[in-house]
Amino acid sequence: MKFLKALGLLALASWGQALTIKDANFAFPDTDTRGIMVGPIDHETKKLNKPLTLDTLDQTVELNFASDSRLTQATLLLGLPDRGLEQAIQATLTENQGLLLYRVRIPINQLSQHLLHLAVNEKQLLAGSLVLANEDEGFLLSLFDIKLDVNETAFEYVKPERLEAKPEIHHVFNAEPQTVPWSFAQIFSFLIVLVTFGLVVSWMSAGALTWSGLPKGLNTIYFLAFVGSVIGFEFIFVRYYTGTSIFETLRCTFLLSIPSLWLGTHFLRSWGKELR
Repeated sequence: MKFLKALGLLALASWGQALTIKDANFAFPDTDTRGIMVGPIDHETKKLNKPLTLDTLDQTVELNFASDSRLTQATLLLGLPDRGLEQAIQATLTENQGLLLYRVRIPINQLSQHLLHLAVNEKQLLAGSLVLANEDEGFLLSLFDIKLDVNETAFEYVKPERLEAKPEIHHVFNAEPQTVPWSFAQIFSFLIVLVTFGLVVSWMSAGALTWSGLPKGLNTIYFLAFVGSVIGFEFIFVRYYTGTSIFETLRCTFLLSIPSLWLGTHFLRSWGKELR
């Protein structure tokens, strides 16, 4: 019997030493709305009967309370716990003449965009739960709700990008170049023209090519055809270095080589007889 009485006294003593905060109240510093006095809070405190109704997002709600002992944790969880969406807000501590004063500031427009979307566009109540603990004990208490009674157009929610499969990217690589660079082709073409002109000038300066020594009669036609075939080959190779494909170059070279060989051979044979 004495043992049971001792247990009862021990239970009453521990009950009296349970974690309790005092002078809890809500304030609305951005408006003229009067504050709401809550009083002492422990693990059995009931939730407020009515939600805190706000008509604009540009407001701040403050929860103030005092504690006789320093708290190791003083956090407010605001959101929709049933959906696993809550935002944690830490309380700030101020010591004033031996009093431990805690304040939780809730700037509405700085809450999670998803929470604001659910509260404004889907008219969901944001539940506020208080997490308090000291070195010996603690509790989690659902204390109040916040209702955002604002215009639907006052908040526009854009869903964040999710980690998911993106549209397939198709990249077509450029084909390998089939011709030389244009700058090199210009230089090579200029050199061909310059060398051809220099060859004619050197022949004339050496006396190998004179107006009086030019073939006469039918050989003149063969001579002009022979010179024209040489110029034609030069033109074909110039076209190749300026962009014509190798297959087109080979085709043109083959077509020009047939009359060039016949006319060149006939001209050189006839002209050789005249020189004798």
